[in-house]
Amino acid sequence: MEWYISTSDLIYSGMCWTLIVTCVLCAVFRWFHLCHPFNHNPDYYYPARKFVCAFYLCQLLYLPFIIRPSEPHTILYTRCVELLLTTVFLPMILNRFFQSQKKTSNLYRYAFYICPLVAFAIVGLTTLFTPGNLFLTNPLIFLCITGFISCIMCMKLLHIMIWLWHKIDNYHKEEYSNVEDFPYKFAQKVLFLPWIVIGFCWIIFFTGNRLMMAVLWAMFCILAAYYAVTILHPQRKNSSEIMDGMLKVEDEETETASQKTDKDNSADADKQIVHNNQAIRLRVIEIARHRYLEPHLMRRDIIAEFNYGERTEAGAVISSFGFYDMINTLRLEHARQYAKVHPNETKESIAINSGFKDRFAMRHAASKIGEGNPEILDGFTPKDL
Repeated sequence: MEWYISTSDLIYSGMCWTLIVTCVLCAVFRWFHLCHPFNHNPDYYYPARKFVCAFYLCQLLYLPFIIRPSEPHTILYTRCVELLLTTVFLPMILNRFFQSQKKTSNLYRYAFYICPLVAFAIVGLTTLFTPGNLFLTNPLIFLCITGFISCIMCMKLLHIMIWLWHKIDNYHKEEYSNVEDFPYKFAQKVLFLPWIVIGFCWIIFFTGNRLMMAVLWAMFCILAAYYAVTILHPQRKNSSEIMDGMLKVEDEETETASQKTDKDNSADADKQIVHNNQAIRLRVIEIARHRYLEPHLMRRDIIAEFNYGERTEAGAVISSFGFYDMINTLRLEHARQYAKVHPNETKESIAINSGFKDRFAMRHAASKIGEGNPEILDGFTPKDL
């Protein structure tokens, strides 16, 4: 059998070879490029480095296609490669990066992902030397098994994406009072991009179109090269702050859980602080009522009004209310009262005079909060009407 029977075979094989070379170079670059002072603790500053490198190196599974780009069994095998790699590695990378501060071992957790990769690598090796191997003699069974595994991985990825979405949203609402000030809005939008790639992989899985494979390979080459350039300026220092904020609630829960070893102290620590220090609770509400008209008010601005020894308790009180909900409950009530006093004002003017960035921010807050917390509004009289 001739390995290359047409010019198109050479083109597709060359495109696949370009992908492999690019990804191997990026893997080497990703592994050895550690900027000072981040190189002293790479597992912390580059938590997902091992998995990213492994994902790049796993592009070597395309080797059978380079050698036999027209072989039906090879195309059957190749159409499943990127779908499996993407659905397996994306959950691992996201899970490792965003839960990098956990101290529990992930060995057994990642065995769930590694087993399908090992099995598929075996299929790839046998395909490289014997294209008509036992694994590919029944295309329907092979596609069903691969598709089933990929579906499970997609569900796992969806679970992680939803978790991450909530973490970003909670971080925003814990720290900022205005939607326009949310620093990681783009991160939520980026969460949709992996699904675009996975959707493309599913199309290739069902069609086996070599042209679409080449387009996907070209896209991966560009993304791999772009990522290799961006790591010249590692942002793990800033990412540490991001993770400290986004995982703050989870860390607090972990600390609380460690304190529950004594049955007599099984109540939640934050709730104990809130109930044992009603004065701080009332003062948080008082400060919020005094400063809610500031459009760029942040959680730390309120906490800064307390003495150093009271800031932990104040933070616990704010968390119990929800900073975004607390401030915007006051703003929405102000807007209602302001609209009654100034019936001819536009919604934009009402929003701005109530502490919102614009009417869209006010609409967003109304849809998220509703009537708000009655405790925040108890005895509240809007100012500057």
